[in-house]
Amino acid sequence: MKRIKNYSKIPALALAVLLTGCEKEDPEEEHDHEIMTDVELIFTNDADSSDVVMASAVDPDGEGIEKLKIKNAINLDTGKTYTLTFGIWNKLEDDHDDEGDHDDEGENIAEEIEGEDDEHQFFFSFPEGAFS
Repeated sequence: MKRIKNYSKIPALALAVLLTGCEKEDPEEEHDHEIMTDVELIFTNDADSSDVVMASAVDPDGEGIEKLKIKNAINLDTGKTYTLTFGIWNKLEDDHDDEGDHDDEGENIAEEIEGEDDEHQFFFSFPEGAFS
């Protein structure tokens, strides 16, 4: 009978340890995800800086129901090496310059991404036959 009484105390003891050992803190959000409405890819020929190919895509409502609209195709010449740079904006967000004036370009997300380059990754996918 004593063994049953001693074993019945184990769940109560475990519960007491769990309740006193855990602090109730709400986890802090690590990063507020950015909304990107406009992306511009800029391919510059390494041998001739005047040879530039630009492609852009627009998602006018960010994460809304409107579909992404691709404005330009990417047509690069074979046998040439290009450097890719990018521009990324949130045109849903009002951005102001240093004087407080409204900037029609919206918030420049590329600057923030470059500042946090160790925290971001870019992934590219290509349709079948893209390199033909």
